[in-house]
Amino acid sequence: MIKTFSRDKRRLPLLLLTAVLGAIVPDNAFPQTRREQEALQDTWQVARPFRPDLQRKVCAQSDDWEVSLTDWKECPEALSDECYFFRVQDRVTHRIMTFRLANQTAQVDALSIVSHTRLAILGRPLPNMAIVTLVDLPSGKEIDRIVCGGPSLSPDRRFFVYVKFVPAHAGYEWSPSAEYLVYDLTASPEDNRTPPNRARQLQPYDVGWPIYPEGVENIPGDNMFEGHDVPVHWMVSPFVWFGRSHTVAFVDRWQGFIRLVVADLGAGIQQPRVSVYPIDIAKVLNLPGCQSKVAPSDFEAWSKDPTSLITVASIQASSEKPDSLRLSLSPHPCLAMTTVEVRLSR
Repeated sequence: MIKTFSRDKRRLPLLLLTAVLGAIVPDNAFPQTRREQEALQDTWQVARPFRPDLQRKVCAQSDDWEVSLTDWKECPEALSDECYFFRVQDRVTHRIMTFRLANQTAQVDALSIVSHTRLAILGRPLPNMAIVTLVDLPSGKEIDRIVCGGPSLSPDRRFFVYVKFVPAHAGYEWSPSAEYLVYDLTASPEDNRTPPNRARQLQPYDVGWPIYPEGVENIPGDNMFEGHDVPVHWMVSPFVWFGRSHTVAFVDRWQGFIRLVVADLGAGIQQPRVSVYPIDIAKVLNLPGCQSKVAPSDFEAWSKDPTSLITVASIQASSEKPDSLRLSLSPHPCLAMTTVEVRLSR
């Protein structure tokens, strides 16, 4: 159950969070050493340039399979006008099979064998958008595909979290809002759709179960708000996984608030246990101290929404405080500190 603030059914400005909530992070999720945490960073979030003309060969290996991208060429069957060809080798029998991927994918970034019978192909249809294609092994038959933003794979490769797709050109009278979703790579496509979406033909845009904010059902258009100057959610950190793969953290900005969100997915994607921790921006920012360092026009704009100055570069388990997370902030002249310790209540 998510314990945050409620959103009205008209998808208009949201209600304020009124209480700091207890964390549900399992006891064994913290602490982690820096080396252990670095080992959990997934390759899906490694920054790569979007250069389809410089596509490189990628591969993945498990105890059962070895899969590699061997070739790519233009083809009209694909929405991207580009087809990708894969080689699959059974590591036990040494049998070799091939398959072709033909959808919106315009660049392949990574391959992940997520189970004995499933492969996840991470790609991009556009520079600032991702597409995850789940295929059967060894046939290569497409099981599902998800168009999204910033996907992050859990260390055990069961889940991935992401921001819901928004149109590249939403229009001046519409504002996109971050909606954080999760997909279970071991479940069926139908089980990865909320009830309002199950009656519709499977499509790649309204996929997954909501983590945050509270009250969303992941229905078409629920992350688009009418108006060009309305309160919307912004992701201001990467996704970071902790513990035994099922705990993920990220930082969200909304209407003058910065909040650390910690989600435990151990009970499954339909029952995420979410805790939210507001960050005291009064302690983080020092606007008077930076007034003389910046242009007056910039200072005036920043003063209207100081939270826009805060970007979280990393989230780490605190080595000094086992029940805390440490947020490292991107440098800015108006910051009073570069790190914030957030205690997670038990």
